[in-house]
Amino acid sequence: MRAVSAGITRVRVIGLRDLATHKLRVITSLLVVLVSSALLVAVLSVYGSLTASVHDFTAAISGDATIEVAAIADSGVDADLAGELRREIPQAKSVVPVIRGTVNIDGEPTVLIGSDYRASSLSPQLRDAVDDGH
Repeated sequence: MRAVSAGITRVRVIGLRDLATHKLRVITSLLVVLVSSALLVAVLSVYGSLTASVHDFTAAISGDATIEVAAIADSGVDADLAGELRREIPQAKSVVPVIRGTVNIDGEPTVLIGSDYRASSLSPQLRDAVDDGH
């Protein structure tokens, strides 16, 4: 036990001596750790805020929908399918066609979302926006 204690004491003395000798290196290292930690916290904060914003936006558009019917191909889903879903599934509170795509406006890609008047049945936020004329 005495040997272990003596070894730890020597390492501590050598480490403290090294810290005292290389003050600029220690300060620079601590500064790098501090800035790196601050950047990590900032990035995680922005990511969390962005994720929450996307979640809120999606919830406003889709409401409390539990099922989404989407096409794999660019041709989309057949228009008759919406009517068939309305007739065949009485539990469906609303069946709303929504078109999503990307367009370039002034060279910047922008998400384009379109629907008809039935989109207001998806969520109260959309209903309020339609009623207010936004």
